Amino acid sequence: MLDRFEVTLFDLGGGEKFRTSWRNFYAETHGVVFVVDSTDVKRTAEAGNVLSEVLKHPKISGKPVLVLANKQDKAEALSESDIVEQISLGKLANENKSMCRIEPCSGTLDYAEKKLDRTVLRGLRWLLWTIARDYAHLSTRLIQDSTGEKGRGQQPERVEGASLTKKIQRER
Repeated sequence: MLDRFEVTLFDLGGGEKFRTSWRNFYAETHGVVFVVDSTDVKRTAEAGNVLSEVLKHPKISGKPVLVLANKQDKAEALSESDIVEQISLGKLANENKSMCRIEPCSGTLDYAEKKLDRTVLRGLRWLLWTIARDYAHLSTRLIQDSTGEKGRGQQPERVEGASLTKKIQRER
């Protein structure tokens, strides 16, 4: 629970071999949290390309996206504006009609306070309220995407993510 929202987050590995499984979760996604390592300058362009591919997918395009620019507590971290520029966030948001927000943060837990960095929570709250404002439309899309919407002549994508989600929810 965060504020009045019941939230289910999937932490999907960012390595190249894991990315092919991401699309199995797209049909059930109201919004996206995309984490960028602010200290890994060499891979920032790759992160931009990956985000571009995610946002181009018809089951993600138009949905809100929170980009967490992680590791801002490190001296070598790129600034928020440098990351926006290097991953072309403005261009991606416009091309895919997705509301986007970048939040510079440090994803480490403050063990003394047992709390996440406040900027992570601020970003998550933005994402949740953005989803809430467009919830009726997003929910309709989720139903259409998860049933494959046969009327458009498209082959429905395997929805392994849906089965996995339902299994996890039953186990809880």
